[in-house]
Amino acid sequence: MIRDKATPRFAYKEYAMSIDGDKVVIDGRTTFVSADLSRHLKGCRQCVILAATLGHTVDRILKKLQYTDMAKALETDIQANLLIEEICDNLQEQIAKQALDKGHQITNRYGVGYGDFLLENQSTLLRLSGIKGITVTDSNLLLPQKSVTAIVGVRE
Repeated sequence: MIRDKATPRFAYKEYAMSIDGDKVVIDGRTTFVSADLSRHLKGCRQCVILAATLGHTVDRILKKLQYTDMAKALETDIQANLLIEEICDNLQEQIAKQALDKGHQITNRYGVGYGDFLLENQSTLLRLSGIKGITVTDSNLLLPQKSVTAIVGVRE
């Protein structure tokens, strides 16, 4: 099972944020232009930037299976997708609990590639999350492949 081979890592950081039309300004320094993200974060004054990965071993296993057993590769890929989503769900629950302790609530996580929140924002989200060991390709995909970046809004 892929769960036994994965080496999950994650990181997240909270930032002040503001919205100006279609612009989401993080910590007064970083601006994302996305009408969809602005709508999603409406009413939020903070956000949490998160990143998570299953690690490079999962990529190697999937690549090997693609050459040796396509059916097993598909099954393993599905398991890996479910595992990274489980990790992100657990992170979101942790973030929600921390927010609730302060009397706040959170939005659902919102990732690059959703709506008009472009893939070009991957490297910025990675930097803001503080995670190590994930890189961005020239086509703005994450390596290891089973990695996720997202933003979660925090509102009072």
